Amino acid sequence: MDLIEYVHTLESLMMSASGTRPGYKYASTYGLVAAEGRGFVSAKLTVDQHDYVRSVIRGRGRFPWKQCFSSSQLVKLNDRENRLEYYEGYAVCATGIPVHHGWLVLDGDRVIDLTWRKQGLARVRRKLEHTRIFGEFPTGWGYFGMKVASGPDIRRYAVTYGEWASFLDNWREGYPLMREPSNQAHDGGTP
Repeated sequence: MDLIEYVHTLESLMMSASGTRPGYKYASTYGLVAAEGRGFVSAKLTVDQHDYVRSVIRGRGRFPWKQCFSSSQLVKLNDRENRLEYYEGYAVCATGIPVHHGWLVLDGDRVIDLTWRKQGLARVRRKLEHTRIFGEFPTGWGYFGMKVASGPDIRRYAVTYGEWASFLDNWREGYPLMREPSNQAHDGGTP
């Protein structure tokens, strides 16, 4: 089963198990991503794109495993030219198990994933672009998601709640991205 089929299958299971709550457009984050998300293809960065990513991540830390939301959001806040978009959805890596994940998209189509390491390189001390996802990702990996927050959205949430968290699974604000448009708590449905 591929990643997109996985998301659609889980949405069908959620709909049959519980349906959609009043005031909500989707029964689950799977339904939201299935309807509004998109997949990505592995593609090499241009020299300009590579240089830009290096400039926005410089001095931002080590991007630890299992810190995808905070790592990507911090880098988005350093995006001076507004070339990065913050995405969440479902992704699959070497484990073959799809998980809820956060990453960046450069110039509308290149995946930048600073927390997942390419298979076999987890403990090798090399430059980030050799061990992380800078546009190109290994065969069998996949990303399926949607833009969930802008820089101001990220800043507002971090200041309000004192934490970095998932926007797709924003329980603090009643899952605004999943609500019917008239019931969204914030402009555009983002927290």
